[in-house]
Amino acid sequence: MSPSRANCSSTSSSSGRWSPTQEQVMVLHALYRSGLTKPNPSQVERITSQLSLYGRVQSKNVLYWFQNRKARDRKNLRNKLHQQHQPQLYHHHHQLLINNYYNTTPSPFALQLFNCFPQ
Repeated sequence: MSPSRANCSSTSSSSGRWSPTQEQVMVLHALYRSGLTKPNPSQVERITSQLSLYGRVQSKNVLYWFQNRKARDRKNLRNKLHQQHQPQLYHHHHQLLINNYYNTTPSPFALQLFNCFPQ
């Protein structure tokens, strides 16, 4: 691939898949961080026009980029919330197992937690 092709092209001819340039990604990220998470059709056209200054791009690329970015953010948030709650659940479940092993009376919270799990 020639140096000029690597710097300005944002469409791979072999796969037909859009690869945004660094400038295009910077513009998209800036718009997303500013609060534009779901652009309407006229906004998509304006963004596409602006991004075309930095390389080839189609409206569908812009639309899909915003959809994918929002989906990634939701997934990351779910993973973060799951990681924050996982140690707490593990600790209480583990304590319940220890209480049962030593035949001690589990705490009311442990009983409530235990009832949440199917038998």
